[in-house]
Amino acid sequence: MICENMRSRNNYSSINNNFEKAFEFLKTTDLKALAVGKYEIQGEEIFALVQEYTTQNQEEKKWESHEKYIDIQLIVEGQEIIGYAPVEGLEVKEDLRPESDMIFYNETLNGSNIKFTNGDYAIFFPKDAHKPGCAAGECSKVKKIVVKVHANRKL
Repeated sequence: MICENMRSRNNYSSINNNFEKAFEFLKTTDLKALAVGKYEIQGEEIFALVQEYTTQNQEEKKWESHEKYIDIQLIVEGQEIIGYAPVEGLEVKEDLRPESDMIFYNETLNGSNIKFTNGDYAIFFPKDAHKPGCAAGECSKVKKIVVKVHANRKL
């Protein structure tokens, strides 16, 4: 997992060659103006999901991971807590692969919580379980962009 803010100038294209296009989209698009939905960046290799929702209490959210795609989750407006835990050692609760590239896990006490606000993002790799959409105190509205980057496209 990597945590940053869009103000940072780090370049992660050495990890995955599709990161350059993914971050170009995030930096050059008026993200606040995007409507909820799916936006193709480079076919099924890179696409963005624009989400708006109200955060929930941590007990209501699930740990998840993805095998096929890396998530770049960027908070456009609002704030939330995202839990992080390595998938190694977690117990699978529900495996929805290959249909939806989603694995859910039983609750764990071995995770960490990180608060994200406007401009903050996290990169979650296939070995990174995450629990997004958790309330940072009171439940509140969030606008988030999740860019899905195919995980098997390394340099």
